[in-house]
Amino acid sequence: MADSQLEQPTNGGDHASNGQPIQQQTKPPRVNDHNAMFLRAARAGQLEQVLDFLKNGVDINTSNSNGLNALHLASKEGHNDVVRELIRRGATVDAATRKGNTALHIASLAGQDIIVTILVENGANVNAQSLNGFTPLYMSAQENHETVVRYLLAHGANQALATEDGFTPLAVALQQGHDRIVALLLENDNNSKIKLPALHIAAKKDDTRAATLLLQHLRKCASSRVRSSYSTAASQNRGRYFSCLCEKTVLGKGPPDLEKDSKMTFENGEINEQNPNVTSKSGFTPLHIAAHYGNESIAELLLEKGANVNFQARHNISPLHVASKWGRVNLASLLLARGAIIDCRTRDLLTPLHCAARSDMIKWWTCCWTRELLSVPKQRYERLAPLHMAAQGDHVDCARILLYHRAGVDEVTVDYLTAFMNADQMLVLLTDLLHSILLARRTVSKWWSFCSNTMHQ
Repeated sequence: MADSQLEQPTNGGDHASNGQPIQQQTKPPRVNDHNAMFLRAARAGQLEQVLDFLKNGVDINTSNSNGLNALHLASKEGHNDVVRELIRRGATVDAATRKGNTALHIASLAGQDIIVTILVENGANVNAQSLNGFTPLYMSAQENHETVVRYLLAHGANQALATEDGFTPLAVALQQGHDRIVALLLENDNNSKIKLPALHIAAKKDDTRAATLLLQHLRKCASSRVRSSYSTAASQNRGRYFSCLCEKTVLGKGPPDLEKDSKMTFENGEINEQNPNVTSKSGFTPLHIAAHYGNESIAELLLEKGANVNFQARHNISPLHVASKWGRVNLASLLLARGAIIDCRTRDLLTPLHCAARSDMIKWWTCCWTRELLSVPKQRYERLAPLHMAAQGDHVDCARILLYHRAGVDEVTVDYLTAFMNADQMLVLLTDLLHSILLARRTVSKWWSFCSNTMHQ
């Protein structure tokens, strides 16, 4: 609100014909003048004057032509004592301006974190929307006020609420390039039942824009740390340490603190630097998450940014194991093209083919992959072979494909169990297969006899 809107109007005095001013009785200030002075006092944080005006009957909720009242103005300027006193004396906490903004909107936009706390503690609606659909969370995200965003999210702010143009707090944070706000919003996504690091959430949503911003934040922080290490060593004339830093950089190892940072995860709600191989509490990387959901775009991005295609999570599970389990054919193709080990094994010696067989997903695999997987040097499986997995789950079609690609029918475990000891239904399948073989042999025999007779005629 412009200062002129709060200024007290002045009146020029009347003059007689001889130029001398006429003595007039001073008029008491108009009610509107009192209101303007009250608002000005609130904006300036003059608590005593504010209280005097209230004692003299000024309406605590009076506002100017834009709908701004004393609580709005004091909140914007961060006058904590004035805000507390106005609320204590009955000011309407969620009173809105002509544009529909409440005091919480205004405090959030201005980054007044203490005022935001006071308002919310006194019942302010954290999800109030202005006429254009702006929420306090949207406004604080737009202006990069991290403390306010964190507080609002912790007190029920709904980040799914969008403006009339369809913009959410996450969208505006991405647009403005506020990487830490993006990470905060992703980490606090209410739609996710499991709390994951920000980059994992981006991988789950296939959100390449958010992931790109987060990965750029890593490089920016890393570069800053390297420069800091170099400048510290140089300023303190620590030549030996400086030489060590240079050597590590040339070798591509990086300073020790960077190596430590690359392993940092999200703990206690704090956002740490992002890297493509950051792990969740369960040990999975963003690439594992992308493989689970079949999100190819984010997987491409992660691999381009240095994600380890063969990263082994808990129990030595690789992204290819995950893609195989869930039948993500295109993503498995991408992983194999980028160097994924086709016969990588988990702690239980399971290959991706085992995972596909167990989940009845082999029908989604191309023949060439199946041949490659089956061409892995045969060994006695400690537990179960892929065909055992298919038999155990009564996955007939899966077993048929494995047999078509010459899976060993006689493969046994350490307990000398074959696949067909696991399921009666597989005995039927084997019988059908043998019948097909015999039928094929008879057909070939008849054809050969026909050819022989024709040649002798």
